[in-house]
Amino acid sequence: MATFRDINGDHSPDIYICNDYWTPDRIWINDGSGSFDELSVELLKKTSASSMGVDFADVDLDGDLDGFIVDMLSRDLQVRKRQQPAFNPLFMEPSLSGNRQQVMHNTLLLQKSDGSFADVAYFAGVEASDWSWSPVFMDVDLDGYADLLISAGYPHDVQDLDAIQLIQSKQHSWDRFKDPAALREAFAKELMEHYRLYPDLDLPVVAYRNSGNGKFEDVTASWGTDIPGIHQGFATADLDGDGDLDLILNSLNAAPLLLKNNASRPRIKLRLRGQSSNTQAIGAKVFLKQENGPDLCSEVFAGGRYLSGSDTEIVFAAGEKQQDLAVEIHWPLGGFSRMDNIQPNHGYVVEEPENNTTISKRGSEAIETMAVLFEDISESLALTFNEADSNDFSRQPLLPFQLSHRGPGIAIGDLNQDGWDDIWIGSGRGGQLRTFFGNGEDSPRLEKWPVPLPDDSMGLLMGYLIGKPELNLIGLAGYEQVAPSGLVTGKSDGLDWESVDASIPGAGPMALGPLNGRGELSLFLAGGIKPGHYPAVHPSTLMALRNGLFTTDKRNSTLMGGLSMVKGVVWSDLNNDGFPELIVGTEWGPVRVFENRSGSLFDVTEPWGLAGFKGLWNGIATADLDGNGYPDIIAGNWGLNSSWRATTSHPFRLFHGTFSNPAVTDLIETDYQFDLEMTPSRMLDELGLSLPFIYQNIRHYRDYSEASLQKLTGKRFPLGRISEASTFASMVFFNEGPGGVFRAKELPAEVQWAPVYGVQAADFNGDGFEDLILCQNQSRTRPGWSRQDNGGALLLQGDGKGGLRVLSSMESGLLVSGDLRSAALGDINNDG
Repeated sequence: MATFRDINGDHSPDIYICNDYWTPDRIWINDGSGSFDELSVELLKKTSASSMGVDFADVDLDGDLDGFIVDMLSRDLQVRKRQQPAFNPLFMEPSLSGNRQQVMHNTLLLQKSDGSFADVAYFAGVEASDWSWSPVFMDVDLDGYADLLISAGYPHDVQDLDAIQLIQSKQHSWDRFKDPAALREAFAKELMEHYRLYPDLDLPVVAYRNSGNGKFEDVTASWGTDIPGIHQGFATADLDGDGDLDLILNSLNAAPLLLKNNASRPRIKLRLRGQSSNTQAIGAKVFLKQENGPDLCSEVFAGGRYLSGSDTEIVFAAGEKQQDLAVEIHWPLGGFSRMDNIQPNHGYVVEEPENNTTISKRGSEAIETMAVLFEDISESLALTFNEADSNDFSRQPLLPFQLSHRGPGIAIGDLNQDGWDDIWIGSGRGGQLRTFFGNGEDSPRLEKWPVPLPDDSMGLLMGYLIGKPELNLIGLAGYEQVAPSGLVTGKSDGLDWESVDASIPGAGPMALGPLNGRGELSLFLAGGIKPGHYPAVHPSTLMALRNGLFTTDKRNSTLMGGLSMVKGVVWSDLNNDGFPELIVGTEWGPVRVFENRSGSLFDVTEPWGLAGFKGLWNGIATADLDGNGYPDIIAGNWGLNSSWRATTSHPFRLFHGTFSNPAVTDLIETDYQFDLEMTPSRMLDELGLSLPFIYQNIRHYRDYSEASLQKLTGKRFPLGRISEASTFASMVFFNEGPGGVFRAKELPAEVQWAPVYGVQAADFNGDGFEDLILCQNQSRTRPGWSRQDNGGALLLQGDGKGGLRVLSSMESGLLVSGDLRSAALGDINNDG
């Protein structure tokens, strides 16, 4: 299936081609001269694997065209677990799908201002619509936002694993047939008998209402489209002349469906008459200009839907309030028309003028130069990062994501005390630490530390501290192989390092702070992951620096020993008493706050209102975003754009224990059935390879799909533990001031499209208000799971009142992709 649409807004039709199953979809961009260039992988990182249909609309009303592609993922978790995926997830490593990953769910591709696309189907709640054929964007309720209708169904569920298994058991030799004609007849007869063993797959027309906040609501039942059948072809037209679009669907082996639209809000209807042979003005773009809202846009197109073509009439929502409305038309031959004083609840027929103003293609328009905040000078550093290959799934097969790629750390400071900021960058196992010594220009001098690292550098701290002229701390993960120590120090010449404490097997993030409120510093060191036993970690610890030596702060370290995995840490005086609090972001736990009472730490996570927000907290920073004089907490989380869902009433639960091999902790991702009963969310064949005892308690895939976790694990169930998260949203916890109470607020939608790791706060644009930089992405997910790589380096501009606006990469200058882990701030070129 293919469609012509002006995807990039340059008034030239582009092509999107759905390639069901075998090859990735193709997207060809028209250069305006009749030639086409393939859209790069950097701009579109993933497509649906079994794509059958596509449609486009400006879903978020930002002026860019967004796309939606349908796949075959069931909306019912039980059905999903007994259907054979199009690709075997056990062997679907990202590299095997090419650079552009094919994912086994619907994709909602939101276009960004730089022309790239982010798949936000899970965030929007439209990832599943069963065996789907054709999506249609249509403003059904006339609220100004494009809703989504999807035709679905198939004569039989040929993905049903029990039926496949039964048919396989009936296979036999055909050698007894000597007559070719008799063989063909017998084979065809048996094939039809086997085909009838598959269950029926009558499905409704799935309806999703656009809520206007980036998310969609399933309204299949309330909108009256829950009519089971095999619906494939799909067309729209105003059949009753009331100004809204009605639906016409075919139903395989049944009568067609005609669904009347009963929307009641004001609307405007337009029909275009084109010149020459293009009498329907195919390719024209029509804009409704609103006084009280964003522009609405629609494109006249023909066909482009599965076995279907809709009427070319255009319908716009006119808004509930009286306002001045105008229509602008960009005609396919390059002309332009405008009509003012457009009246709601009226229909207009517009003819293309023979002589009208010619509009330019976007490529030849004068582009206003936009001042950006940051300029990329990475090429002057000639920086490359080497990461040793590691297959974490061979060590712990049921990991949800790899753990050996959590670095490198980065730090900025005046390492050699020459008055210029230097950049210190860590490395992966076997790599070298690198220092870029600043010189007040845009080309710092590079020096590599000659001694290679035995493991990932998880944290870097540098400086000249009391009691030790030069102190450069390196935290080593101790995950891929045993390091000599999880914490070492080294001098700026990089010739060698020495262990701080050989008893520390592995480290995570670390932070220095004046625990006693004076000049003496204390070091918080997060414990590293125990190899093969995620989510278990080594104990975190607090160390005091006295007389140039680190010693364990035994009293305060007692509080640290029971922390779950720490992914971010910062010292900050939250209550303005002169003593900094210790704030740590934990995985499978809350953001923990330890109040500093004159050098003694006390856990105040619960009384300060943070205990109920369990997540996968990564980066942590503090800044006064609302201007009340008290630092707020900014915390990066896993995000809201994956199959993992979590709420307070239904937290996401990871069930884990040593069920089959004491050397490996097994992990079972869970979901809910019958409201609160835990059940595995992954496929039986995935779990069965590591947990073969599961097969003892079931006979069929249906049994597995309906079984509780307790039934499947049997006597091993009491051996398991539960780690849980009640939210995956990255958040700001606003500090309400005296009394230490925090108010939680989710960061903007675009932040939630990918996991957030590094977080930094500063006034980047010089307006006197704190801004944020966030580092995102996790592409090293388990086989068969969609990469979480829809983000990048995001800059959020603060307004001093708690509001944050995500700047586009065209505004910020942060055109950065890949798995971003950390960020550091400094004045490298000494420009203030």
